[in-house]
Amino acid sequence: MKYAGQSFGKELLPFIGLAEPISVAPTEIIELEIRQMYEDFNYVMQDGSWSHFEFQSRDGGVEDLKRFRQYEVNVSSTYGVAVTTYVVYTGNVRNPMTSFTEGVNTYRIIPILMGEKDGDQIIAGVQEKLNEGVPLTKQNLLPLVLTPLMSGTDSIEERIKTILTLLKESEKNVNEKLSIENIKKLESIVYAFANKFLNPTELGNVEEVLKMSLLGQMIFEDGMETGMVKIVTTMLKKNKTAEEIHKDTDIPMKQIVKIKNLWKYFQN
Repeated sequence: MKYAGQSFGKELLPFIGLAEPISVAPTEIIELEIRQMYEDFNYVMQDGSWSHFEFQSRDGGVEDLKRFRQYEVNVSSTYGVAVTTYVVYTGNVRNPMTSFTEGVNTYRIIPILMGEKDGDQIIAGVQEKLNEGVPLTKQNLLPLVLTPLMSGTDSIEERIKTILTLLKESEKNVNEKLSIENIKKLESIVYAFANKFLNPTELGNVEEVLKMSLLGQMIFEDGMETGMVKIVTTMLKKNKTAEEIHKDTDIPMKQIVKIKNLWKYFQN
């Protein structure tokens, strides 16, 4: 083929009225493209297969289905597992496209239509229990965190803010069936939905409410801890002693010593 290419260029191009080329150029064009594919949730099931979940606020038709199919192909070829995709549609989607045929193959997903559930009713039920001082359980609150996906009169942003407020109030109802850790986990799910469905402005409004929550407090403390570690390690690299760091920063000596010991361990 290389010889034929050389002959074609030298002999035939002038024959058809084009200038003779100076050399043969590559015909195998290699393009390496790296794309990160972010799926919402994947779970390994007891039979070894994977269940893949996507959350959608609209019916994306064939375009979305082809994207989900590509996810499945990549996961299956990488991990050698069977994959089933479940798409959780929010309240405004009632009759989504769930399959398409291309060539001899038909691809389909399993839809979960949250619009069939009344989010307002669930929110009102939790509020009533809180008003009456009824001890709440995690099972009471699990449907609550899913209400942004359900049908309802308020916007998703308003429902998320309402849920975070109710979860904050539920801290007073902590008991053997509802722990602080349960509440943090539920708040993290709500915040994941906020990141998924809200625009930057709406997300900023939600974060104002989040700051008052247990999750918000934990994020703040983690951020403070991260900043503290950076300050201490930077000063240690400048050969500052623990006493000098404490004097210059007012960081508690106990924390400085802890960070210093960890830093020395990783240095070794």
